[in-house]
Amino acid sequence: MDMNTIYTQQPDDNEKKMEQDFSEEVKVKLPELREQAKTQLAEGVDRLLALEKQTRQGGDEPSTTKVVRCIVEVCLEARDWPRLKEVLVVISKRRQQFRNTIQTSVQVTMDAFPSLPDKATKLDLIDTLRAITEGKIFVEVERARLTRMLAQMKEEEGNVNEAAELLQEVQVESFGTMDAREKLDFILEQIRLCLAKGDFVRAQIISRKVTNKALSKPEFQEIKVSYHLLMVKFHTHQKDYLNIARSHWAIYDTPVVLADKARWQPALTLAAVNAALAPYGNEQYDLLNRIFIDKRLGELPQYKKLLKYFTTTELIRWPTLLGEYKGALTQLPSFAENSETLLKDLQARVVEHNIRVIAQYYERIATPRFAQLLDLPESELERFISDMVSNGVVFAKIDRPRAVVSFIKRKEPSDVLNEYSHNISDLLNLLEKTCHLIHRENMVLGGSPSTKIRQNTKRERRDIVEAHPRRKALATMSMDQLIPVINKLQDVFNALGTDAIDLPQIVVVGSQSSGKSSVLENIVGRDFLPRGQGIVTRRPLVLQLINLPTDPKKKKNVDDDDDSALKEWGEFLHKPNEIFYDFNQIREEIVRETDRMSGKNKGISHMPINLKIYSPHVLNLTLVDLPGITKVPVGDQPADIEIQIRTMVLQYIERPNAVILAVTAANTDLSNSDALQIAAVADPDGQRTIGVLTKIDLMDAGTDAMDMLLNRVIPLRLGYIGVINRSQQDIIKKKPIRAALKAEAEYFTTHPLYRSVASRCGTPFLSKTLNKILMNHIKECLPELKAKINKMAGEAQAELLTYGDPLYDGKSSQGALLLQVITKFSTDYKNAVEGKSTDLSLSELCGGARINYIFNDIFARCLGRINPNDDMTMNDIRTAIRNATGPRAALFVPEAAFELLVRRQIQRLEDPSLQCVDLVYDELQRIIAQLESKELLRFANLRERVVEVVNGLLQKCRSPTKAMISNMIAVELAYINTNHPDFVGGGGAITQVFERMAVTHAQEQQMMMQQQQAMLAQQQQQQMQGQPGQPSQPVPQPQPVPQSQSKATRTPAPMMPQGQGDINGQPGSNGFFNMFFGGQAPPGGQAQGAQAPRSAAPPSTPMPATPGAPAPRMAPPSASASRSGSGMSRTTSVDKKVKKTTASGGKSEKLDQVPATIRAISAPTDKEKFETELIQSLLVSYFDIVRKNIQDLVPKSIMHFLVNQAKDSIQNELVANLYKEDYFDNLLEESSAVASRRTAAKGMLDVLTKAQLILNEVRESSI
Repeated sequence: MDMNTIYTQQPDDNEKKMEQDFSEEVKVKLPELREQAKTQLAEGVDRLLALEKQTRQGGDEPSTTKVVRCIVEVCLEARDWPRLKEVLVVISKRRQQFRNTIQTSVQVTMDAFPSLPDKATKLDLIDTLRAITEGKIFVEVERARLTRMLAQMKEEEGNVNEAAELLQEVQVESFGTMDAREKLDFILEQIRLCLAKGDFVRAQIISRKVTNKALSKPEFQEIKVSYHLLMVKFHTHQKDYLNIARSHWAIYDTPVVLADKARWQPALTLAAVNAALAPYGNEQYDLLNRIFIDKRLGELPQYKKLLKYFTTTELIRWPTLLGEYKGALTQLPSFAENSETLLKDLQARVVEHNIRVIAQYYERIATPRFAQLLDLPESELERFISDMVSNGVVFAKIDRPRAVVSFIKRKEPSDVLNEYSHNISDLLNLLEKTCHLIHRENMVLGGSPSTKIRQNTKRERRDIVEAHPRRKALATMSMDQLIPVINKLQDVFNALGTDAIDLPQIVVVGSQSSGKSSVLENIVGRDFLPRGQGIVTRRPLVLQLINLPTDPKKKKNVDDDDDSALKEWGEFLHKPNEIFYDFNQIREEIVRETDRMSGKNKGISHMPINLKIYSPHVLNLTLVDLPGITKVPVGDQPADIEIQIRTMVLQYIERPNAVILAVTAANTDLSNSDALQIAAVADPDGQRTIGVLTKIDLMDAGTDAMDMLLNRVIPLRLGYIGVINRSQQDIIKKKPIRAALKAEAEYFTTHPLYRSVASRCGTPFLSKTLNKILMNHIKECLPELKAKINKMAGEAQAELLTYGDPLYDGKSSQGALLLQVITKFSTDYKNAVEGKSTDLSLSELCGGARINYIFNDIFARCLGRINPNDDMTMNDIRTAIRNATGPRAALFVPEAAFELLVRRQIQRLEDPSLQCVDLVYDELQRIIAQLESKELLRFANLRERVVEVVNGLLQKCRSPTKAMISNMIAVELAYINTNHPDFVGGGGAITQVFERMAVTHAQEQQMMMQQQQAMLAQQQQQQMQGQPGQPSQPVPQPQPVPQSQSKATRTPAPMMPQGQGDINGQPGSNGFFNMFFGGQAPPGGQAQGAQAPRSAAPPSTPMPATPGAPAPRMAPPSASASRSGSGMSRTTSVDKKVKKTTASGGKSEKLDQVPATIRAISAPTDKEKFETELIQSLLVSYFDIVRKNIQDLVPKSIMHFLVNQAKDSIQNELVANLYKEDYFDNLLEESSAVASRRTAAKGMLDVLTKAQLILNEVRESSI
């Protein structure tokens, strides 16, 4: 048996179950056999193999594995390498061998590789183990490791190509048992060898097997660095600076590299340089800016300055840049060898940057000035501009005669109108914003003396208000009433449970125990928030403060007490009908509601609690108290509690309409404030952040908060306000908040340092400031808020219309609705087929256009590819001609052969035609599936039945369509019309054949003349080089070509090769008659129309054409040869004459047996070639006629029988099958999903309508 066959044998998959336990026997015998093998290796191994066979046949896998391990170890200890290889092969090929056993034998052998004596032994064992493991999945990992060892050895020998090819065979990415680290390391080795080999295409393919997700794991950081270093080599060969920069940036962005300054500095340097060298694009510019803003780049000032050049829209002077960076860049290890290319590319990037800058600031510029600004010769300027225009980076036109470059792009009329409309909109928005700013300034300066114009405006306004009572009510609206309006909007949206509108509000953020809750209680003036150890605020608290008027006319009658109007109370949104007068109960309700959603063990929830507090002691405010930022999870809090809280906080403060109230303890470092840090994420410019400093009274001696209060440390546009909360002792003693506020005011006014800013400190000032900020913020957001609500209301209305109205109750109403749906679907189907649909796609063909594509592209192209001679060889045609003649020898080509062959080819047109029907049928089904009207989406059962009925209709129409097309093919097969006006006919076909033969003969004669001339020149040269005095041989002259043969295009008669036209020595007998009569002369001894007499020379000895030239040896065509050359040959290869002795002692000849199958395998004669070409010409001509007919009639038949029939009958079919009263309830059963979406859309529309009514109460002119 071949060794390769032995090696690749698979073990039997049907491994036996354990039938007998040999563990005790193996335990006893194994030490004894091991000792015997040490002295008598051959006998010991044989006995161990016998024991292995016994355990294997008994199905004891553990014992078998132990025995095999012992055999391999014994051979290794004896260092008998040939026996070891033999044993390994024998073990692997044994029947029903256990997989674990084979795997163990391979692993034990591999473990012994370090102790092998020489390289040759190691190579021999590796080859043996690779042969054993080939094709076995359970040892694929071991085979991969062996292959890698072999590749390393080949590489050490210098065979890098062979090593790369070996390693490429292993697809480790599909190995399920290999460790991920080893897989990545293996793939990196494959990439490295491919790069060393120079196979960069294969290296790119293999590199795609490594994903960024796999490299992002912390344990693969060094592998990530190695991978990107290899990719740097690949991209360097491709000269792809952008990907080189990405690879270096990925190396730099690895934690293990960031921890080592000696590693991240080169990576960041190369990332910056290659990003600058990369051609301009969106990805390049993004990477360039990400590198530029990296903080560590500040430690490399030279390269930070380089990136600043390219990130600033200013011109870069190339001489300056070159003098500054030439030395540094050329010393980089990656650019030392190709410094000239580096500087050339850098100059190109500088020029491109300058062109972009000039195009941004100039409309047109003179070419000399342009070249001067670019530090570039004028001859190279046009090349740079052309490249950038071609790449779409800039738009420019060069006027060479005037030497001007223009950057003005001519705008289309539609673009001009759009720009005009956009400018008008911007102007109106700017005007509206200006009006808001003026109103805000009027509100801020409301106490200052008014001008005469303003007094006249107020007077006129008052007159108008007095004339219109409703306008009077609106005119009295002040800025203070804006906050209650926003509160109403908030209530409306919270009642629906949605947060679709970004309403203006103040969001309170801060770290745990920073005093947020105390600040809120001071603002409210009541003690109502939960308190305790650790995190207390575990759900967002939306606190709406509503000021109660103190005017007796506007007092709210709560009870019969005289002071009832001054009472304070609270209301929760989740308990709308309950009023809480006791603020202790408010605290308890907050605790209960928090525990209900978040649990009782410090869990958090993002669901807000909405609380309204009515009091005459508060200003109108809307505040959101968020959980404090904590670091360490406690209780039921998850491990990522800090991330969850930060995410929740960011969800609130990232909204543009949110004002951030950052609470920070003054006795901590302001730069470490969690509140300011997270506020900077959402509001980096500090435009909507106000700082609150608590615990000022608890600062260490010798420290103060003046710099913070004066906005000098971390500036905020809204500044900082200092407050003093109650201490824990005050809370325990239940000190009233109003008393605490008095103590706070006294502290600031009496403090020697803070009394200068006492008027801007304290809770009252904080409340007023927040009230003013919120009102101004609302005023600025109001136009945008109105526009957004109006837009959402329109979208909600449109969405509600798509779900339709609720169903009617009566059968007649249901019937009308059903007919409406059927009619709509039928109309949509017809429009889709005819191309009249209203939602036509602009990106792809759809509907009837796809059917047209099938007819004119797919079907027509398929028929055009059919060659009538493809499926027919010359032997097939010869056989058909012989079969059509029967036992007689035909003088002419039989028509039966032509009809037989042409029918066979016409039959090939049937399958594409029937496939065209199926394709159109599939497209019609596709149209049905795409008709997702709102009515069908609303009624799932109706849609299912409509699709079923229409598919049934299409199926019914498809059968007669296919029958029609099959009949068309049958009609073509029934009668071969050789009188068709487009058919070439016999005479035309013969003419075509003669013309082709004449052209071929002329080419052969020309080639023969060239050969004779070459031979003549060679003979003359040989004679001239001959010895003097030797008689020269006569030089044969080239035989002239007759004029009738040289001008083949004027003589249609065929030119036959020498000897083929002569029949029985008649040189003038080659012609049409002779071609059809197979070389036999007619009666009379002379061909009809032949004028030449018989040749005097016998046929067997033709005269040479030239004296002195050797005459060709030609055998006269005998009768038997003529018959044998007719093209038919028996399947037997050797003719044997069998002699049989007769009774008289003589011998007689016996005929051969007739073979079962007779095929035409001999070379065709000239007559057969002529007949074959004639048949082929006739076939092509007639097949083209039939193909045109089929190509024209098949689409017409499909359109009539399938497309139009289905289009015209679809409505009648649907009505006949679906319009039945018994089906109404089932068909018009609305899905629960649609009903729920309609309810949700209606609820949203109602909410938005209410919001519109609320906002309509606000008139900008009234504020």
